[in-house]
Amino acid sequence: MSKTSENASLKKNVRNAVENAENLPSGVYIYLFGSACYRQQPGDIDILFVYDASIVPSDTAYSRFRPLSRSIEDAVGIRVHPTVLSTKELMESRFLERVEPIELRRT
Repeated sequence: MSKTSENASLKKNVRNAVENAENLPSGVYIYLFGSACYRQQPGDIDILFVYDASIVPSDTAYSRFRPLSRSIEDAVGIRVHPTVLSTKELMESRFLERVEPIELRRT
C-alpha cells in the first residue's frame, strides 16, 4: 500500500488548511505523518510542527500552532494530534527518519 497514493481527499483538505494558514512565523516546517497518510478513516491527524527557537520561544511554541490545529480539525472533522519540536529537538530525535512524513509547508 502506497502512503502517497491513498486517501488523497483527506490529505488535500489538510494541505489546503495548512497552505491557507496566516500569521505563521518564519522558519516553520509542517509535516503530516501517521495513519492519516494511508488510512481512509484515521482516528486522528498527526501533524509535526518544527520551529526555529530563535524566532519562536519554546514556552509559546505549542500555543502558536494551536489555531492551525483547530483549522485543520474544522476542515476535516478529525482531531489533530500535534507534535511540536524545535529544529534542534528534531535533529536530536531523528524523528523524520523514524516516520514517513509528507511535507505540507515551509515558511
